[in-house]
Amino acid sequence: MDPSYPPEYLQYLYEQIASIAAVLGGFSITTLAVLLTAAPNRSIASWAAAASGVAAGLLTGTTFLASILASDALKTNATTFSDLNASVQPLVSIVSLSFLIGFYMLLLSLGMAGWIRSQRTGIATTVAAAVGALLVTMGYLATT
Repeated sequence: MDPSYPPEYLQYLYEQIASIAAVLGGFSITTLAVLLTAAPNRSIASWAAAASGVAAGLLTGTTFLASILASDALKTNATTFSDLNASVQPLVSIVSLSFLIGFYMLLLSLGMAGWIRSQRTGIATTVAAAVGALLVTMGYLATT
């Protein structure tokens, strides 16, 4: 059974997801630009740039799709996911997956970026990215 939420909850939920995805997507684009100019002969820089590019694409797409869901939730005054128009209901899963994968790809990029500079920095950024990934996973599991 589809849980029922207070009026406007789904609208606010998707507005928040869109806002967070937009900020993270912008950060990914900035990281990508920096990585494309850093150490062009190092393969780790290329892999980090690729991960950042994937994150930027996924998070930018998530921003757009979550905005569509927020707009539909407002239009239909949805209190459950099934209240959303049938044409946008598939976007619920797509937004969740693209946001989560985009977030993980950004963390992967950040974890790899430190290795461009030195082993010590690489270890620090890898640990920071792993802790971030663990926290994101815990948050996701707590809400599913």
